[in-house]
Amino acid sequence: ELNDGISAPLATIQRGIYYASDGDTVELMPGTYTGGAHCTAIDNNDGFYGATKRRCNHNNDFMGKKITLDGHGRATIDCQATSFGDSPKRGFIFANGETRETVLRGVKITRCRSGSPKNGPNFSRTFYGARDSYGAGIYSHGSQNISLENILITDCHSYQYGGGAYVSGSIRLSNVSLRECSGTKGAGLSHASGHLHWIGGSVSQTKTRSWGWGLQGVGASGIYTSASLLVEQLVFQDNKVRNLEANYRTPTFSGGTVVFGSHALSGSKIIGCKFSSNSAPVGANGTDLSLHPDFTGTVKVIDTNFTSSVF
Repeated sequence: ELNDGISAPLATIQRGIYYASDGDTVELMPGTYTGGAHCTAIDNNDGFYGATKRRCNHNNDFMGKKITLDGHGRATIDCQATSFGDSPKRGFIFANGETRETVLRGVKITRCRSGSPKNGPNFSRTFYGARDSYGAGIYSHGSQNISLENILITDCHSYQYGGGAYVSGSIRLSNVSLRECSGTKGAGLSHASGHLHWIGGSVSQTKTRSWGWGLQGVGASGIYTSASLLVEQLVFQDNKVRNLEANYRTPTFSGGTVVFGSHALSGSKIIGCKFSSNSAPVGANGTDLSLHPDFTGTVKVIDTNFTSSVF
């Protein structure tokens, strides 16, 4: 990390972000990015949960900067987490007021984990104002209108919400695909607040998982939203909502591939999408689309094809 990032490249992604100024583009050279130093620093003495210390290629924190990070479709961020004992190992973090001038583009994010059973059933440890068990591939909390473009998130798993991504705040996704991710609510993506606009991409082979302490209100193998969505031209295929273990209490609500929670806003739209070969347990509130019984709004579905009906 003795280079300046201009005349000679830096060794890790986080140092590239650290040295970047608003308006800069951090260019990733082709290859797979793993490991580093001080990667799991979680003290918040610097206000960034140790990001100023990290020389690392995961837990990459944008630190509130108005920058673009571009992998040009040739860079893979491999968190190398193979169990929840390895967590937290996230791909990227947006939690310091990033805006529409913050862009992540052209990367593959894989083998990331968030949360851990060692934190207990209350998951009391917090991270940037939300639970540390949220968001494995992408964690975005409080940022507004950031852009994710041309991204594949695969084999990422959250102990609670959003295996592929957890989002609290508005966000724009273009040609983003989630594959083989898992979590409880929103195995692919969990959306807590703001407006999510997602155009192009896919959600495939995601599956919900049990907490292991029982759960009321389980579901959304693809997307779970408590806010508003505009989803266009997405393919949802081979996603699965799983039953809880028999020895835990039955959920009061079990959803399907895309779930609108009890606090979701009215007026969301699903346009030009395709749902196929998705599955949910018998008694679920829908295989492809589900509305929580307490949801009182409307959802417009336009030019969308449903061919799942698998139980």
